[in-house]
Amino acid sequence: MQNNWTLRRLPNSPASWPADAFPIWASILALIAAFAIYIASIVYLVRAFGISAHAIRAVELTQGIVEAQVVSYIPIIVYIAIVLPLLARRPLGAILGPFHARQIFAGLVGAILMWLAVTIVGAIQAGFIGHQPTQTAIKLFENAKPSFWLDVMAIVAITLAPFAEELVFRGFIFNALWKRLPFSLSALVSGILFGAAHGQVAGIAPLAAGGFVLATVYARSGSLWSSMIAHGTFNGITLALLLLAGIKT
Repeated sequence: MQNNWTLRRLPNSPASWPADAFPIWASILALIAAFAIYIASIVYLVRAFGISAHAIRAVELTQGIVEAQVVSYIPIIVYIAIVLPLLARRPLGAILGPFHARQIFAGLVGAILMWLAVTIVGAIQAGFIGHQPTQTAIKLFENAKPSFWLDVMAIVAITLAPFAEELVFRGFIFNALWKRLPFSLSALVSGILFGAAHGQVAGIAPLAAGGFVLATVYARSGSLWSSMIAHGTFNGITLALLLLAGIKT
């Protein structure tokens, strides 16, 4: 195994977790179920909140879209909070890790590194395809006018979204991979899945780089809180830059 001794020295390495943590088939089935739950939630909520096809195609930030986005995180958070400890053979608190000044600092530094990674990879990609891809989430903010629902969406982007996504992509997927694979490969694969989950092919590479940084922050700090802080702060930086660029939000 690649640098197994180094992995065991890291605060939250699954290499030091119970030997039966993240059984292969149970983990695969749990991941498929998580994906199915999220898609089913989105489909149901689109209908329940009366979101029109026009709003989706136009990437319009409507009240229904914001409400559906908020509610859609609840089933997946509950599911992962129940299933993850069973797969990891550890309580959820141990998976989340400590939350002290050191972890907060690691998260803030990680946010800067994540922003640099996403920006650099995005710029390199733009050199090949001729333009800088814009994430759908960013388009929502670009197209929106000042409103209560825009404020709610911004809060969700900085808090609830990072919490849910870090539970899934670092707490579950990255750890399940890292249990058996080298760190770099685990961070890369979980990062690619993280990028792909945002639903835009052109955005996979930059977000995969960001996901790699988040996995590194998590592994080095020994705390999922650090990657959550890094992720949320990165989203906050992105929104702040939109404002500074003069985009009406």
